[in-house]
Amino acid sequence: MRQAEPAATAETVGETSATNVPTVPPVPRPTSRRLQVYALDPSADTSLATEHFSRCVLSIPWEGKTCRCPSGTDGAAPDSQAGNSVVDCLSGADTLGDLEPGPIGEYIEVIDIDPSSDCMYAPVDLNDPLLLASDGLTPSIGNPQFHQQLVYAVAMKTIANFERVLGRRILWAEREKDEIGKFLRSSEYARRYVQRLRIRLIARL
Repeated sequence: MRQAEPAATAETVGETSATNVPTVPPVPRPTSRRLQVYALDPSADTSLATEHFSRCVLSIPWEGKTCRCPSGTDGAAPDSQAGNSVVDCLSGADTLGDLEPGPIGEYIEVIDIDPSSDCMYAPVDLNDPLLLASDGLTPSIGNPQFHQQLVYAVAMKTIANFERVLGRRILWAEREKDEIGKFLRSSEYARRYVQRLRIRLIARL
């Protein structure tokens, strides 16, 4: 005897009601970023006697937005793949700004220019997921992007050490002259304030 087919329901297989969609919990902001650098002169990396300790990984303060929180107040557009509204945000009040390709962060800006052609090398993006998962680029004397990573890592590690000893954030000295060498008045606070230092790479490894 043929059984009666069950009545069709409002939901089909693979679909869930809007009330059952799980929310995306906030992702904690990382406290540090790990980057590979040369621990010794790059020539030590080519010797069997020193190559096993010629490299190291520096842990420096994190700069970058990584948290993807459910939107409710910012009006972010829905994520078409996840089906949820997500928005990049910063977790916590005491945070550094976003790290841009260069790298360009809160404290320093790395500019890499080839001295022979006066052309700028493509800036490294340390927020690339592949670089985040592998502690940055592998040390290489022939890779300009690694040179940028190395300078940024060493500079930020030095800044972090000074701030740990001082117990406070450091501020750069005010600019006394403008671009043409004219002294700035003490009332020109906006022009005297130095947001970040610019490090220009000239000599190659």
